[in-house]
Amino acid sequence: IIKKWFIHLHQRNYSENTLAIFVQSLKTLDAFMEGFDIKTIRGSDLRMFISYLARKGYSANTIIRTCHFLRNLFAFCCDNKILAQNPADHLILPQLSQRIAAVLTENYLRIFLSYLNSRTIKDEYVKLRDKAVVELMLFCGLRRNEVRCLKVSHINLPEQTLKVVQGKFRKDRLIPLNNQIQRTLGKYLELRKPAQSRFLILTNTKSNQLDYMYYSYLIRRLSRMAGLKTKVTPKILRNTFATMLFEKGVSLRSIQELMGHTRIGTTAQYISASVNYLREEMNKHPLFHS
Repeated sequence: IIKKWFIHLHQRNYSENTLAIFVQSLKTLDAFMEGFDIKTIRGSDLRMFISYLARKGYSANTIIRTCHFLRNLFAFCCDNKILAQNPADHLILPQLSQRIAAVLTENYLRIFLSYLNSRTIKDEYVKLRDKAVVELMLFCGLRRNEVRCLKVSHINLPEQTLKVVQGKFRKDRLIPLNNQIQRTLGKYLELRKPAQSRFLILTNTKSNQLDYMYYSYLIRRLSRMAGLKTKVTPKILRNTFATMLFEKGVSLRSIQELMGHTRIGTTAQYISASVNYLREEMNKHPLFHS
């Protein structure tokens, strides 16, 4: 059952990171239950498991992810007639504190992009590849797994578009390319021509995809080399993409389409308006000028 479930998750394009979290949650549940049978486990067993995690000091984020994991697993069992009802349906999720999404300031972005443009290394291919990775996240809002799975055939430079095929939750979307990333991809593809792989981002001109976990390391290393004194991750670049569009007046509905979200509420969580933007908005209040 577990094997079939993981095949199902792969088909739905769940990221390797999410699958690793699910595996760990499964091991934790198995250790708590001292072995369990999917067909006979009860809702009370799962509630005791969640209470156990809370007593052990697991964060609200971890407990919520575990609840989602349990619901997903047993929903799959119900869909495949293994169970009549989902024992995880009535799990109570803990309250999650609201955090401001981390984003880069415009000044930090200019420093980062300036470094990528002026970076001097022997391998021109690696320089352009790394620059393309950052710009795909920052100018197109792509998730790291979407960058990793992007194929050469998904790039249309003459029409300045990029197609994300079967992204998260199997959603396709078309994203316009600005002039800067169009130039970067054009130069990168010229150096990449000998490669036989269909994927866009490769370790070298003749090799395979970059490892999924390497993207986080790469973004962190590049930001440090650029002299940035703040944390930079693929998700922060994606947050910054959404926030900057919002601050320039782009509608939430358009940002939702560009980011590939199924719900507009998810898009709103990614946006962290700057203090200066909020000050400008507040200054529109008619009584502030009376």
